[in-house]
Amino acid sequence: MKVGKSIWLFLLFIECIVSDEFHDKFQEKFDWIEQKVDNFNASDNRTWKMRYSYTNRYFKPGGPIMINVGGEWSISMKATLLGLFYEMIEEFQGYGFNTEHRYYGKSFPVADLSIENLKYLSTEQALADLDYFIKYQKSKIKGLSNSKVIMVGCSYAGGMVTWFRRYYPQSIDAGWASGAALHHALDYSDGLISVGKSIRKICGDSGYNLVERMSLSYWDHKRQNDSTYLELEAKNLTIHMEHITEIFSTEVQHRNFTYMKGICRNLTSPRNDDIFKFSEFLGYLATKIPHLYSFDNADSLKVDENTFGRQWLWQSCNGMGAFMSTSSVHQPFGQYKMPFTEVIGKCKKQFGPKYTIDYVSSLVDNTNIRHGGYEPNVTHIYFTHAEDDPWKYTGVHDERATIIPGIGHCHDLRQRNVKDWPLTRAAKEHGVELMRQWINGK
Repeated sequence: MKVGKSIWLFLLFIECIVSDEFHDKFQEKFDWIEQKVDNFNASDNRTWKMRYSYTNRYFKPGGPIMINVGGEWSISMKATLLGLFYEMIEEFQGYGFNTEHRYYGKSFPVADLSIENLKYLSTEQALADLDYFIKYQKSKIKGLSNSKVIMVGCSYAGGMVTWFRRYYPQSIDAGWASGAALHHALDYSDGLISVGKSIRKICGDSGYNLVERMSLSYWDHKRQNDSTYLELEAKNLTIHMEHITEIFSTEVQHRNFTYMKGICRNLTSPRNDDIFKFSEFLGYLATKIPHLYSFDNADSLKVDENTFGRQWLWQSCNGMGAFMSTSSVHQPFGQYKMPFTEVIGKCKKQFGPKYTIDYVSSLVDNTNIRHGGYEPNVTHIYFTHAEDDPWKYTGVHDERATIIPGIGHCHDLRQRNVKDWPLTRAAKEHGVELMRQWINGK
């Protein structure tokens, strides 16, 4: 079973490398800040060390504080969709920070991931961490005390930027929320419906039909445990078919239109119209997806910088929801892959009998009530979405947002490039101009 996030959390690992030449001139360094384990319990004095990186290469006193908000991943100084973020640091003469979310990367408040220890993992705790982080840096670093604060976030972190503006408006002046999922659904079967629509749109009916035919064929062979399935297993090809939703969802979500057209040409090649060749093709695509299996293991209680499955399952079961399932017949992966009852059943398996569908549903409903869902009621936040991003429909995607065709999830935060499509370039320039206006108090 893969919870919904396991499909979209590669976002800051996939095709997001910033060139060494561009990155190195910022002289970025890692550091640590002491945070409270429980921000909402005044009598609990336990603390832990949160990791972050910073660069002051272009800072001038009075320049803005620029924060790239970390989500459910390990931060890195040489990766993560930071191109445009760095450009704005230089352009606005800001002091740049990348923050790491509690329980991810090297930022652990606890020794293991037991149920008792996981209770300090929540969006609310992470937002409070950010609020303290800003206050601490303003008091510590000369020239920052009166600086405006600009936050940038991709995906879940884009949601955090939005909610931070909602809960801590005095600590943030503006933000850029790219690909932000704001409305939490329990069964997000719409996600794979959207993936299927994109496959049909880019690869045509032949591509969609091939994916559907191979998916249904595989599940039939598996249920029968027949000679075809056993041969696939002997050739170590079943793992690729088992991850077919993750592979195609990642490709649709994170690749640009030109890259996807190339995938489609290979996908619909006659040589792949065979379950063995098709599985090998999936295996090839899987090699191009770093950290594909980082969210597989929800059983391990071990603290590990590079695995995130148990942490994100906990957040999903405790209000984030978005369990991407194959419940709908209007998607090409077969209903046997990830039926909703099996997907959400892992909450009870991992965290105890109280995690029934009704209980988890109530937590998701409460999250939407607290955070505002589609109506977060915030100002000075720039919302952007990729047109084919399957998570677009969980965020603001009306006239308040810029919908960009032809790009992947959060690609609008990449370094500006002369090869950018006109609408991509326009969206980036509009976002930078808004940040400039909001820094200047307009």
